[in-house]
Amino acid sequence: MRTAILVVLFAALGFSAKPQNKPAANEPLVLDGADHFVVQNRGAFVELTGNVKFHRGDVKFTSRQAIWDRSIDQVRFEGDFRLEHPSGHLTSASGRYERTSGSAWAEGNARLVDSSGSVSLEAGTIRYDRHARTAEATRSPIFRRTGKNSADTGSGVALDTTEIRGESLVWRERDSVAQARGKVQIRRGDLRATCDTATLDQKSKKLRLEGTPRAALAQKTLSGKSIVLDVDMRRERIDRVLVLQDARGEVVGDADSAGLIQTARVFGDTLLAELEGDAFRSLLVTRKARGTSFSNRDTTRTDEMWGDTLRLEFSAGKMSLAQVRGHARSIYHHREKNADKGRNEARGKNIRIAFDNGRIGKIRIDGNAKGTFYGTERTKVD
Repeated sequence: MRTAILVVLFAALGFSAKPQNKPAANEPLVLDGADHFVVQNRGAFVELTGNVKFHRGDVKFTSRQAIWDRSIDQVRFEGDFRLEHPSGHLTSASGRYERTSGSAWAEGNARLVDSSGSVSLEAGTIRYDRHARTAEATRSPIFRRTGKNSADTGSGVALDTTEIRGESLVWRERDSVAQARGKVQIRRGDLRATCDTATLDQKSKKLRLEGTPRAALAQKTLSGKSIVLDVDMRRERIDRVLVLQDARGEVVGDADSAGLIQTARVFGDTLLAELEGDAFRSLLVTRKARGTSFSNRDTTRTDEMWGDTLRLEFSAGKMSLAQVRGHARSIYHHREKNADKGRNEARGKNIRIAFDNGRIGKIRIDGNAKGTFYGTERTKVD
């Protein structure tokens, strides 16, 4: 009986009270039901309480209470607001919907989740534009991407793989792009990063950090003008990290049996790091490349390398090879039986240094080789 009364009343007031099979271009906002309602100002205002339900096209709205302001074509929802559409749903303590703009505002513990459940956005306030399929979040927003690492674990257990925080956040459903601005913080597994602007593009599988970015990953730190991470979305891991302009990297090795910890630092215009899990497989530095290394035993005794390009390779968390190409130069300290034997210098077109368990084992210099070497006795090469 109540439904029949609603249909007759809202038809008389000029509202649509039942869904249309084929929505027109200018789709109406439809009231599907409520436990109680009060009509005021000749239908300009309608107060609804208890199991309030609306829809417009493929978008559905529910709440405990609502006020329908016909003069501005707006509904204000109070209590357990929920918006559902084919690509996801939005919930909050209260909400507002404007038919003319096609936008909904969710306030108070607002949370947007996509239809797959793999993407969520939480904030104090979320504005959702159904036409543009974008969500804008403010007031402590958090973006999360959760995947299933079944390829590695075989369990299909959902894992919280990415978390992005900032002063504001935008999620573009159509492009699968999340962008955060202002004091951005990122967590992804062991990765911790900060920057001014972060953009996660799930289609191109790139995570771009701009504005004084800094990324730390298991005793490794990278910084520069911008950082681009290649993300394997299927296996939920980072494969490569590209640092552009004023690139800097630091790698702290594992302690050996004697407690010696080696630290390597690299500098240059561009840095490319290739990863194997959380460990660096290699570091390539181009243009005005420089590398330094030292141990915790004596931080003042530093080995250094310069050249046009510098490549470091790692094995089991320790440096296994260093190659300097183009105007190469190196300075390193020779040690035998834990005793310092001297400060060696080498120059050439290319220098290749092989390491044995983190220590210098063999050096090869090609192209106009020059240097001073200390072993059992001093030797000069011109």
